Amino acid sequence: MDVQRYIDLRDDVPVASVSLGYTTVTLFPASELKAAQVGYSVSDSGEPFTGEEEGDWKESWFVIGYEDLCGDPIFVDLAKPEFPVFTAAHGEGDWSPEMIASSFQGFIEALQEVNRLSEGRDNPVKLERNPVSAVERERVLNRIAELSKNASLEFWENWIAL
Repeated sequence: MDVQRYIDLRDDVPVASVSLGYTTVTLFPASELKAAQVGYSVSDSGEPFTGEEEGDWKESWFVIGYEDLCGDPIFVDLAKPEFPVFTAAHGEGDWSPEMIASSFQGFIEALQEVNRLSEGRDNPVKLERNPVSAVERERVLNRIAELSKNASLEFWENWIAL
């Protein structure tokens, strides 16, 4: 797996977290990535949790961050050169990943779109005072769809809800 290549890409990312309304998406710094795998691909003692059955955490999945509303992990598939980005509901027993960006680069660009939208809306009170308009929402969602043609927009739609 190409963890170092991911770290090199991550080091060039201009944002560490993006907050809009009730939700913040945080990317782990390189120094926290090993600890971030605990509970997903490995146990506290380093025992692997990965498998090849339906619903198992895959060996090539690498946690890179989380969204704080539900605590769901955000992870890349290191087996694919573009590092597609996924999320999956935490605590459901089986992992059913949802691709939220077809590449790590597309994910970062999508985060930057949300970051621009979040200016003056980075917490629930500010968002209530300055709601996202339908036009702004559609513009951002259309841009994210352009960045990741095969990805599900559900994650982004829920985050940017009117």
